[in-house]
Amino acid sequence: EAGGGGHHTIAGDYIVVQASAEALGGILRYIYQGSTEIRLDAAVEALVLAGRWGLDSLVASLERGVAENLTIDNAAWALQGADIAGASALRERCLVYIITNFDRVCKTQALRDLSRELLLEILHRK
Repeated sequence: EAGGGGHHTIAGDYIVVQASAEALGGILRYIYQGSTEIRLDAAVEALVLAGRWGLDSLVASLERGVAENLTIDNAAWALQGADIAGASALRERCLVYIITNFDRVCKTQALRDLSRELLLEILHRK
């Protein structure tokens, strides 16, 4: 799920990660091969996981990639993911994009699915 954040729990000696195969695979490719290539639809989810796991250089790379590819359809879920991950530069860029394109972004389901706090922040800044 895009922007879902990949929940994880500890079960005995194992960490169970609930994340898309693409997001988790992208993180593993980064760890073992140094590759930061992750499909855009999984990049926000990978960003959240990378932030939780302290993979700062991957977070920075994913932030840049997502910020450069913001669209009407993905800006709200990118904002949600940036907020969860604590990616402040991406969060700000998403907010500016959403506010600038509000008439079109407001028609997306992703905007309606944002947290109340983020919706209020958008409306306050608009």
